[in-house]
Amino acid sequence: MIVVMQQRAEEAATARVVRRIEAARLGAYVFHGEERNVIAVLPAAASAGPLDADEALRDELQALPGVERVDWTTRPFKLASREVRPAGTQFALGEARVGAGVVVFAGSSRPRSAQELVALGRAARAAGAQAFWAGRGDGGELRHDLVSALDELRAEVGLPVVVDVWEPVEVDRLSRHADALQVPGQQMQNFPLVKEAGQGDRPVFLCRGPSATVEEWLMVAERALKAGNMRLALCEQGIRTFEPSVRATLDFSAIAVAKRLSHLPILANPSLPADHWEIVPDLSLAAIAAGADGLLVDVHLGEADEASAGPQSLPIAELTTLIPRLVATRAALNRRTA
Repeated sequence: MIVVMQQRAEEAATARVVRRIEAARLGAYVFHGEERNVIAVLPAAASAGPLDADEALRDELQALPGVERVDWTTRPFKLASREVRPAGTQFALGEARVGAGVVVFAGSSRPRSAQELVALGRAARAAGAQAFWAGRGDGGELRHDLVSALDELRAEVGLPVVVDVWEPVEVDRLSRHADALQVPGQQMQNFPLVKEAGQGDRPVFLCRGPSATVEEWLMVAERALKAGNMRLALCEQGIRTFEPSVRATLDFSAIAVAKRLSHLPILANPSLPADHWEIVPDLSLAAIAAGADGLLVDVHLGEADEASAGPQSLPIAELTTLIPRLVATRAALNRRTA
């Protein structure tokens, strides 16, 4: 169930509804809106099954002062559902606001030295990127020099940094050296990692697994939300198909579907699935047209940097011309912020 409060209903009315829900041994989460609050009714913590339909409870909640209506929802993900926050979720990350326009995270999908990351960060900022992405390739041991590189990058460049996390034990340590954490698609179903990130104090980007459905993706997002972290964004980075010309297929339909089903901001990573930088601009524009709120783009500084960056890495000069086109595309489609 979802309880929609009346416009500008007093907080005491919301608290009264929460107490009644909890008295029924159910969970309640309040989404505080500018005009009204919405309360998601959740199954008891000990129950993994769906919430049983309870007409008597619904009628009782509907009769409480300040309640506008009580809606049933059949979606297995309650906290991630757009029904609880129709206007969409936004959160600050440095000077950017995720979910409120096109936010570009430029950086490297592979581990780089501190010197390389700082140089790349400066170039990304000059090109118009609002944040930096420090990828870790296929994971592996957390290098000590990466931690120092993150500190230097944040201090020298001034861009907020998102870094990949692969194991639960990395969450606390990397949270002290980065502004946001990204759970790679390969780790989407690493539930201990998702829970640990959800209990942290940094925004989390949850990447879709290469074989995951949209509902499975949102159900994992639900786990992070239930852990307490509401600063969560989704990231589409390609699914496995039979097409051999690219590493993976960027799923634009999933962006559009997730945007309709969920209030969470949705990002896209066109670089990882493309594996050819020449098509990254086209995929980026298409992702924004499908409803993405931002992009993670792998970039490099030029010919001397190209070999270590990889074939998917976009020349920084291309990013400089791409960012205005992304903003113009969103404006041309009159895309709302959520």
